Amino acid sequence: MGRFYSARHVLGFYRTTSALAILSFPTEKLPDPDTWFKDRFYQALYKTVEAHPSLCYGIVDQTADREAVFLRLKTVQRDDVVEFLGQDSAITNIKRDDLAVANLLETIHARILGDGQQKPAWRVVVLKHGSQWNSGTNAKSQRVSIGFFANHAIADGLSHINFHRTLLHFCKTSLTEECKWPYNVPRDLRTPILLEEVVDLRITDENDKSNINYFSPSIWSGANMFLPSVEDYESGLRFITVPQAEVKKVVDFCRSRKITLTGMLHGLLVAFLSKHVPEGHEFLAVTPYSMRSVSKVSDDEICNHASGLVHEFTKTLVSSLRSTRENSAEELDLIVEVGRIFGSDMTAELKRCPKK
Repeated sequence: MGRFYSARHVLGFYRTTSALAILSFPTEKLPDPDTWFKDRFYQALYKTVEAHPSLCYGIVDQTADREAVFLRLKTVQRDDVVEFLGQDSAITNIKRDDLAVANLLETIHARILGDGQQKPAWRVVVLKHGSQWNSGTNAKSQRVSIGFFANHAIADGLSHINFHRTLLHFCKTSLTEECKWPYNVPRDLRTPILLEEVVDLRITDENDKSNINYFSPSIWSGANMFLPSVEDYESGLRFITVPQAEVKKVVDFCRSRKITLTGMLHGLLVAFLSKHVPEGHEFLAVTPYSMRSVSKVSDDEICNHASGLVHEFTKTLVSSLRSTRENSAEELDLIVEVGRIFGSDMTAELKRCPKK
């Protein structure tokens, strides 16, 4: 597993994963809202680092003499892990805010955190909506987006939520003690809990008959994916937004068709790709899922205890979707069918999941 992490890190697979929290705070009684927010944010971040040991580690690249390794840092420097950004225009609305967030995520997603001998394998970017920092505000409240970006080797999807949960807890807590940066990492700090230490990953399921042909020429949706260097890759991040007012309707629809919301999203993606990729292609979807039910690691831990399931969507299914009219009942039925395939595959995967 260590060599697996090493290879993925060096080849650039472990780029930053991210989660976003959007919040607003009242400004009417604050003489300097920006300073007030930054002071409170820095204190909360200090306590968050203190609460999660994994945030005190960097990742050092593989060399001729050793594999890539986690490295406990002596200190966490505030300005190494925090970046404040603002919007260029004071005129703001929901569409402009969404565009600003999309641009932020696309830019950060392409970063590679390869300076693990000096900095932790994560960053926080705080976006002020509507204006630049230290420019003041006339509004009654200020909207802020906080992006947590981490190397996947130290933080899975649930870990990103845990970071925000801890940070917002301390943002709302009145701290009496002084939190003076940099954060000095304790020498006896425990190491990150690695999945291979708590789960026997060598166990195989004799009933597992899956045999995915990764070398099929028609699997990938684009041209040659092996570019000369990691820097040549670009982020393919795209947003799928479900308006808050529509969430219940979507969930109710999924329940009525006995599929999950994740399955529905797979169906929508396969339908979209089928109409934008030349004929003769099938698709692979790699869907991560939590291993914490197996590893028994606490739900509030920051770590990488995740696996991934590879789904195959055949050329026959893709061709059927391609030939249907957009927004038709026939297309919807096929989208639901993709969702059912996803559900069936995931159920089988969890049954054969290794146990400690």
